[in-house]
Amino acid sequence: MVFLIKKGRRLIGYEVDLKNVPGALKAVASIPEKYGLNIEYIETCRLIGDVYSLFLAIDFTDVDKEVTPEHILDEMKKNKTYILNAEIAPSIYDVIFPSKLCIKDIGGMRAILLGLGNMKGIINGIKKNMGIDMGSSFLYHLGYGVGKEIYNIYGKPYNLNTIDDAIALLSGLARGGGWADIHKEYANKKQVVITMDSLWECEVSGSNLSDEKPKSNYVRGILAGFFETMLHKKIVVRETQCIGLGDSKCRFEINII
Repeated sequence: MVFLIKKGRRLIGYEVDLKNVPGALKAVASIPEKYGLNIEYIETCRLIGDVYSLFLAIDFTDVDKEVTPEHILDEMKKNKTYILNAEIAPSIYDVIFPSKLCIKDIGGMRAILLGLGNMKGIINGIKKNMGIDMGSSFLYHLGYGVGKEIYNIYGKPYNLNTIDDAIALLSGLARGGGWADIHKEYANKKQVVITMDSLWECEVSGSNLSDEKPKSNYVRGILAGFFETMLHKKIVVRETQCIGLGDSKCRFEINII
């Protein structure tokens, strides 16, 4: 469950517990629809037994003020067939947030979300405090270890051994985690070339550092660790294009030694 920024709109958050049966989600969505309200955001928080919880935001910006958030809440609570409980989510200033912690799950394991402020502070803070060269090396080796673990957790159990399957797996993990959109450019026995759109590491490192080198060190290390563990060969990864340097996408050459 995430927090939302209203951005000048009249967004109201709701937390709803539903019976885990067909038609439950439709029952929730039909209530704002009846009053001409748009659901701006919806997320399933957790499933416990026969109950699952939703966090949703409804846009009241351009609707009749007689249709109040409390009126929609009452409508939800009246639907005893599908809806077990409903509450208006708390907010402060422009931020809407859930009233309780929801443990996020990706691939059966706990995950946490680190926003732009976190990642920008981590990446640029390491380079600033350790120096650009040492900080970049630290991030690369940190990523290298992560890449090895990613293969061991997601690739090894399925005997992943082809380049196409490896890229497909990395692409799925990257898209699912909001890291980047990965595409294969070409591959042979000596080299694999991929591109990444909207790679977060290069976005957050783009304009705050004085060096003109490609910005990806952590993700470049992940690629090296992943492919070395999979192929049992030495891997050298170069970033030849970088959005942090003004290119339209990041391009990585994965060289198999």
